[in-house]
Amino acid sequence: MVCNVADAESIDAMTKAVLEKWGRIDIVMPNAAVQPPGFVSTIQPRHWELEFRINVHGTFHTIRSALPSMIENGSGNVITISSIAAHRGGSHYGATKRAIESMSIGLANELKDQGIAVNCLRPVGGIPTPGLMMGRRPGEVGPRDLPELPGPESYVEAAVLFAMQTAQGVTGACLTDAETVLQLAGRSEFEKYKAMNPASWSEGVA
Repeated sequence: MVCNVADAESIDAMTKAVLEKWGRIDIVMPNAAVQPPGFVSTIQPRHWELEFRINVHGTFHTIRSALPSMIENGSGNVITISSIAAHRGGSHYGATKRAIESMSIGLANELKDQGIAVNCLRPVGGIPTPGLMMGRRPGEVGPRDLPELPGPESYVEAAVLFAMQTAQGVTGACLTDAETVLQLAGRSEFEKYKAMNPASWSEGVA
Protein backbone atom coordinates (compact mmCIF):
# COMPACT_ATOMS: atom_id res chain seq x y z
CA MET A 1 0.00 0.00 0.00
CA VAL A 2 1.09 3.59 -0.51
CA CYS A 3 2.63 5.25 2.53
CA ASN A 4 4.27 8.64 3.01
CA VAL A 5 7.06 7.96 5.52
CA ALA A 6 7.47 11.69 6.10
CA ASP A 7 3.97 11.73 7.61
CA ALA A 8 3.40 9.90 10.92
CA GLU A 9 -0.37 9.74 10.29
CA SER A 10 0.23 8.00 6.95
CA ILE A 11 2.51 5.49 8.71
CA ASP A 12 -0.13 4.82 11.37
CA ALA A 13 -2.73 4.25 8.63
CA MET A 14 -0.43 1.68 7.03
CA THR A 15 0.07 -0.09 10.36
CA LYS A 16 -3.67 -0.12 11.01
CA ALA A 17 -4.32 -1.67 7.59
CA VAL A 18 -1.72 -4.38 8.20
CA LEU A 19 -3.18 -5.22 11.61
CA GLU A 20 -6.74 -5.30 10.23
CA LYS A 21 -5.67 -7.80 7.56
CA TRP A 22 -3.15 -9.94 9.43
CA GLY A 23 -3.82 -9.32 13.12
CA ARG A 24 -0.17 -8.91 14.09
CA ILE A 25 3.21 -7.56 12.98
CA ASP A 26 6.23 -9.82 13.25
CA ILE A 27 8.85 -7.98 11.20
CA VAL A 28 9.33 -4.29 10.43
CA MET A 29 12.07 -3.14 8.07
CA PRO A 30 11.97 0.61 7.30
CA ASN A 31 13.82 1.02 4.02
CA ALA A 32 12.79 4.39 2.56
CA ALA A 33 15.52 7.01 2.12
CA VAL A 34 16.48 10.04 0.06
CA GLN A 35 19.90 11.50 -0.69
CA PRO A 36 19.67 15.10 -1.93
CA PRO A 37 22.51 16.71 -3.89
CA GLY A 38 25.30 18.74 -2.36
CA PHE A 39 27.67 18.40 0.57
CA VAL A 40 27.17 19.25 4.24
CA SER A 41 28.47 22.77 3.53
CA THR A 42 26.35 23.27 0.39
CA ILE A 43 23.13 21.26 0.81
CA GLN A 44 20.02 23.40 0.91
CA PRO A 45 18.67 23.55 4.49
CA ARG A 46 15.25 22.36 3.33
CA HIS A 47 16.89 19.30 1.75
CA TRP A 48 18.82 18.61 4.99
CA GLU A 49 15.54 18.68 6.93
CA LEU A 50 13.77 16.52 4.33
CA GLU A 51 16.57 13.95 4.46
CA PHE A 52 16.32 13.60 8.24
CA ARG A 53 12.51 13.65 8.11
CA ILE A 54 12.45 10.66 5.74
CA ASN A 55 15.59 8.71 6.62
CA VAL A 56 15.62 9.09 10.41
CA HIS A 57 12.20 10.29 11.55
CA GLY A 58 10.43 8.01 9.05
CA THR A 59 12.33 5.04 10.43
CA PHE A 60 11.56 6.10 14.00
CA HIS A 61 7.82 6.57 13.39
CA THR A 62 7.52 3.31 11.44
CA ILE A 63 9.11 1.33 14.25
CA ARG A 64 7.13 3.10 16.95
CA SER A 65 3.89 2.48 15.04
CA ALA A 66 4.56 -1.27 14.89
CA LEU A 67 5.90 -1.67 18.44
CA PRO A 68 2.57 -1.98 20.33
CA SER A 69 1.68 -5.10 18.33
CA MET A 70 5.12 -6.62 18.86
CA ILE A 71 5.12 -5.80 22.58
CA GLU A 72 1.67 -7.33 22.98
CA ASN A 73 2.87 -10.54 21.28
CA GLY A 74 6.13 -10.59 23.25
CA SER A 75 8.15 -11.06 20.06
CA GLY A 76 9.19 -9.30 16.90
CA ASN A 77 12.06 -8.35 14.69
CA VAL A 78 13.14 -4.85 13.66
CA ILE A 79 15.67 -4.48 10.86
CA THR A 80 16.90 -0.97 10.13
CA ILE A 81 18.97 0.03 7.10
CA SER A 82 22.23 1.93 7.39
CA SER A 83 24.89 2.46 4.73
CA ILE A 84 28.64 2.24 4.39
CA ALA A 85 28.37 6.03 3.96
CA ALA A 86 27.85 6.17 7.74
CA HIS A 87 31.52 5.31 8.19
CA ARG A 88 33.09 6.90 5.12
CA GLY A 89 33.73 10.61 4.98
CA GLY A 90 31.22 13.05 6.38
CA SER A 91 28.22 13.20 4.07
CA HIS A 92 24.82 14.42 5.19
CA TYR A 93 23.40 11.07 4.05
CA GLY A 94 25.97 9.32 6.23
CA ALA A 95 24.88 11.48 9.15
CA THR A 96 21.32 10.17 8.84
CA LYS A 97 22.59 6.60 8.72
CA ARG A 98 24.80 7.11 11.80
CA ALA A 99 21.70 8.32 13.60
CA ILE A 100 19.84 5.17 12.56
CA GLU A 101 22.65 2.95 13.82
CA SER A 102 22.70 4.67 17.20
CA MET A 103 18.90 4.51 17.44
CA SER A 104 18.98 0.80 16.59
CA ILE A 105 21.49 -0.03 19.31
CA GLY A 106 19.46 1.92 21.85
CA LEU A 107 16.23 0.20 20.84
CA ALA A 108 17.89 -3.22 21.03
CA ASN A 109 18.86 -2.56 24.64
CA GLU A 110 15.40 -1.23 25.52
CA LEU A 111 13.39 -4.01 23.85
CA LYS A 112 15.46 -7.10 24.59
CA ASP A 113 13.49 -8.03 27.71
CA GLN A 114 10.25 -7.69 25.72
CA GLY A 115 11.35 -10.32 23.21
CA ILE A 116 12.01 -7.94 20.32
CA ALA A 117 15.27 -8.15 18.37
CA VAL A 118 16.63 -5.01 16.69
CA ASN A 119 19.48 -5.20 14.19
CA CYS A 120 20.88 -2.84 11.59
CA LEU A 121 21.90 -3.90 8.08
CA ARG A 122 24.62 -1.82 6.42
CA PRO A 123 24.69 -2.78 2.71
CA VAL A 124 28.11 -2.78 1.08
CA GLY A 125 26.78 -1.40 -2.18
CA GLY A 126 23.50 0.02 -3.46
CA ILE A 127 20.71 -0.78 -5.86
CA PRO A 128 21.11 1.27 -9.09
CA THR A 129 17.86 3.18 -8.73
CA PRO A 130 17.41 6.61 -10.36
CA GLY A 131 18.07 8.17 -6.95
CA LEU A 132 21.43 6.45 -6.61
CA MET A 133 22.41 7.24 -10.19
CA MET A 134 21.66 10.97 -9.87
CA GLY A 135 24.67 13.28 -9.84
CA ARG A 136 25.17 15.13 -6.56
CA ARG A 137 28.16 17.41 -7.08
CA PRO A 138 27.53 21.10 -7.82
CA GLY A 139 26.72 21.50 -11.50
CA GLU A 140 26.49 17.75 -12.10
CA VAL A 141 23.41 16.90 -14.14
CA GLY A 142 22.09 13.48 -15.11
CA PRO A 143 23.42 10.00 -14.27
CA ARG A 144 26.86 9.63 -12.72
CA ASP A 145 29.39 6.88 -13.23
CA LEU A 146 29.31 4.27 -10.47
CA PRO A 147 31.69 1.44 -9.63
CA GLU A 148 30.49 -2.12 -10.13
CA LEU A 149 27.79 -2.76 -7.55
CA PRO A 150 26.93 -6.01 -5.77
CA GLY A 151 23.68 -7.61 -6.83
CA PRO A 152 20.65 -7.52 -4.52
CA GLU A 153 20.90 -11.21 -3.60
CA SER A 154 23.24 -10.70 -0.64
CA TYR A 155 21.05 -7.89 0.76
CA VAL A 156 18.03 -10.17 0.63
CA GLU A 157 19.93 -13.03 2.26
CA ALA A 158 21.21 -10.77 5.04
CA ALA A 159 17.73 -9.39 5.71
CA VAL A 160 16.28 -12.91 5.92
CA LEU A 161 19.06 -13.94 8.31
CA PHE A 162 18.38 -10.95 10.57
CA ALA A 163 14.64 -11.71 10.45
CA MET A 164 15.40 -15.16 11.87
CA GLN A 165 17.13 -13.82 14.98
CA THR A 166 15.65 -13.48 18.46
CA ALA A 167 16.12 -10.98 21.26
CA GLN A 168 17.94 -13.64 23.25
CA GLY A 169 20.20 -14.42 20.30
CA VAL A 170 21.49 -11.68 18.00
CA THR A 171 20.28 -8.15 18.73
CA GLY A 172 21.94 -4.74 18.62
CA ALA A 173 24.19 -5.73 15.71
CA CYS A 174 25.16 -3.29 12.94
CA LEU A 175 26.68 -5.36 10.15
CA THR A 176 27.26 -5.21 6.40
CA ASP A 177 25.52 -7.83 4.30
CA ALA A 178 28.88 -9.58 3.86
CA GLU A 179 29.46 -9.66 7.62
CA THR A 180 25.89 -10.80 8.25
CA VAL A 181 26.15 -13.72 5.84
CA LEU A 182 29.50 -14.80 7.28
CA GLN A 183 28.46 -14.54 10.93
CA LEU A 184 24.92 -15.89 10.66
CA ALA A 185 25.07 -18.32 7.71
CA GLY A 186 28.66 -19.54 7.82
CA ARG A 187 31.72 -19.71 5.64
CA SER A 188 30.26 -21.76 2.78
CA GLU A 189 27.38 -19.33 2.23
CA PHE A 190 29.77 -16.39 2.49
CA GLU A 191 32.03 -17.89 -0.18
CA LYS A 192 29.02 -18.42 -2.45
CA TYR A 193 28.05 -14.75 -2.30
CA LYS A 194 31.68 -13.63 -2.48
CA ALA A 195 31.98 -15.40 -5.84
CA MET A 196 28.81 -13.69 -7.08
CA ASN A 197 29.89 -10.16 -6.20
CA PRO A 198 32.72 -7.72 -7.02
CA ALA A 199 35.80 -7.80 -4.78
CA SER A 200 34.57 -4.69 -2.92
CA TRP A 201 31.73 -6.75 -1.39
CA SER A 202 34.00 -8.81 0.85
CA GLU A 203 36.82 -6.30 1.29
CA GLY A 204 37.98 -6.29 4.90
CA VAL A 205 35.82 -9.26 5.90
CA ALA A 206 37.88 -12.21 7.13
